Amino acid sequence: MPDSLSNSILLNLSDNQLSSLALPNGLTNLTQLYLNGNRLDSLSLPNGLTKLRWLHLRGNQLASFRFSDKLTSLESLYLSDNQLTSFTLPNGMASLKELHLQGNQLSAFPLSQDLPQLETLTLSRNQLTSFTLPNDAANLQRLDLSHNQLTSFRLPDGLTDLEILYLSGNQLTAFALPQGLESLQLLSLKGNQLSVFPLSQDLPQLETLTLSRNQLASFALPNNMANLRFLSLAENPLRSFTIPQDLTRLEWLDLSGISLTAVTYPNDWAFLSLSGKGEYGGFHLEVSPAVESLFLRSRGLTSLTLPEGLSLLKELDLSDNPLRRLLVPHGMNVENLEVYGFPKSEVTRYFAEAQISIRPVGNGQIIVEFNGEKGILQTTESLLGKWKDRPEWKSPFRFSPSAPQKFFRVRPAF
Repeated sequence: MPDSLSNSILLNLSDNQLSSLALPNGLTNLTQLYLNGNRLDSLSLPNGLTKLRWLHLRGNQLASFRFSDKLTSLESLYLSDNQLTSFTLPNGMASLKELHLQGNQLSAFPLSQDLPQLETLTLSRNQLTSFTLPNDAANLQRLDLSHNQLTSFRLPDGLTDLEILYLSGNQLTAFALPQGLESLQLLSLKGNQLSVFPLSQDLPQLETLTLSRNQLASFALPNNMANLRFLSLAENPLRSFTIPQDLTRLEWLDLSGISLTAVTYPNDWAFLSLSGKGEYGGFHLEVSPAVESLFLRSRGLTSLTLPEGLSLLKELDLSDNPLRRLLVPHGMNVENLEVYGFPKSEVTRYFAEAQISIRPVGNGQIIVEFNGEKGILQTTESLLGKWKDRPEWKSPFRFSPSAPQKFFRVRPAF
């Protein structure tokens, strides 16, 4: 073996369509070995790789793989996208920090207790029906068990460093988070069978929560979720949903495919998508004045009333709805609004109900207060008489009635 090879610390033979490989002995200085993207269906590592820290075998055709327990310096092991039906780590892997086994055919994977440095574990796209995480995995930061066949799973206590947890695409009917997940930033439970999911309040760092395609008939967010930015509840049997006022950082809400009859939407988002299949008829919508784009495609809507105050709305998508009536508040600039799925010529304007109050102040005088922005005050001394415009009367207006009775109303100001 050439001296140059025996002194090598890195060997990269990735993407060479190798179907077999015999590594020589004497690679005692090798710290990194990359064999990704070949056609290897078997591999034997030579003795003496005691300094090896990175071993990457992603995207081969390995049906089995074993290596010596002498690789005690190993920190990163990639065996993803192979054909492994079984795999067991040897003892003594105390330095291992990341283990990637996604995209194999594992129906079981026993994980040893002596992995104190493990930070990343990915087992997605396998056939696991059960999995137990060791109690000493206190340094774990990322766990991916998505797209398996898990019907139950329990996280041990003490995972204070866990930041990312993927459990989507399983068959979980129940799942509860342990206390102390103070570092958790992303939680995905999409595509399970959860009918309830109680969320604890000690998730101060949570930014992304995905619960779409479950069986949730109700769901409530707890307090202390100030960092939540992305929330998906799509394709659940929810009928209503209220967004807490303290979610000041929430940017994206996905409620598509839900038979919602009411949405309370108080936050300052510029984009809201409620598209999805359903037959909802009329739809009561409360949104923030900050919304600029509103998507309501394919919701089965027959009528829609936009609330007042949407002065920043620029885009309204109502495509694929059997919409017969669209009501917008008087004063909304429909001409500058991009409307999809409903002709702007058929938009109906409405006037909000004006508020009038009348109170005596003594000496035969009264004060009339009204919302002048909604229209013009009118008066009459008989309900059967003629109403008279009072455009010069500005709220609040003090005067002495000239008749025993007087009636007031506000007519729309066109």
